[in-house]
Amino acid sequence: MSDEAKSPLEAWEREVLRPALERQPERRPAFHTASGLPLERIYLPAEDLVRFGVTEEALREGTVTPQVRALMEFQCARARDYYRRAAACLPQADARSLVAAQIMGGIYLEILERIERAGYDVFHQRIRVPRPYRALIALRIWAQSLLPRL
Repeated sequence: MSDEAKSPLEAWEREVLRPALERQPERRPAFHTASGLPLERIYLPAEDLVRFGVTEEALREGTVTPQVRALMEFQCARARDYYRRAAACLPQADARSLVAAQIMGGIYLEILERIERAGYDVFHQRIRVPRPYRALIALRIWAQSLLPRL
């Protein structure tokens, strides 16, 4: 970055950012995923947290309480329904051109199933689909895309 481009950035950081952070610093404690990545946001609808009686702090603690389990079960069921409805809306004429999207959907569905089998404990292990199994999912969906629908 050139000195000219760097100066406005440094000035903004000094004159705007630093005073703003001094007035209102980050109040949330650091949280890391099971794989050690920092997590700054919780990507769950606030109304669902309220509905199930789960706080952001409870999620940051990383304990699968009955409330957290119920919330995760609901989220998995919702996602499964979205996948089902999306598959039902797929125009047959577009099936072959959307095979990559179908493969990703198949892999994401497998992740959901693994989350369910893990008792919704996404805190203490990384829920993932190993590469060889992802390849099998891809091969199965690709092969199905080549077959005519009855």
